[in-house]
Amino acid sequence: MAYKWFVGTDVSKKTLDVTLFFREEGEKSPHKQFCNDDKGYQAIIKWMEKQRVNPQEALFCMEHTGAYSVGMAVFLEHAGLAYSLVSPLHIKRSLGLVRGKNDKVDSFQISRFCYLHREELPLTTLPLASIQQLRWLINERERLVKMQTSEKVVLGELINANTKSTLKRIELIFR
Repeated sequence: MAYKWFVGTDVSKKTLDVTLFFREEGEKSPHKQFCNDDKGYQAIIKWMEKQRVNPQEALFCMEHTGAYSVGMAVFLEHAGLAYSLVSPLHIKRSLGLVRGKNDKVDSFQISRFCYLHREELPLTTLPLASIQQLRWLINERERLVKMQTSEKVVLGELINANTKSTLKRIELIFR
């Protein structure tokens, strides 16, 4: 599909900075900040319509930030809107050094990246809920195994330290 608009979204824990990039050069790119929740996602669509942007003619792009970007991705998928989750490193390498970095600038850069790479950007679709849950469980297990390993190291160091000091005390007693 030939998209007319490219929606760059800078995702953070609490907010979404959104910039609308029109495919024709020279157009001013509107920007607005929204809450990163269901009300915020709906407000983005209303704001786009107020800007005379049909969400069906837009490609939404955002950095894949893990847990913070999932809510927006689920919303877009349920609304039947096209979106692409992109590696932050891929965006940064593609655009080079950017000065004066802030959320507004980031969302503009993401929308520009989306426009420049529109032909090769793969559309994202969320995996089945069972696959998502399995991934979460695997990640949780890996986190717990790392914690267990760390605790074993600490415990081993405590045992060694206490054993050495106990042996020294016994030696002192029997001198």
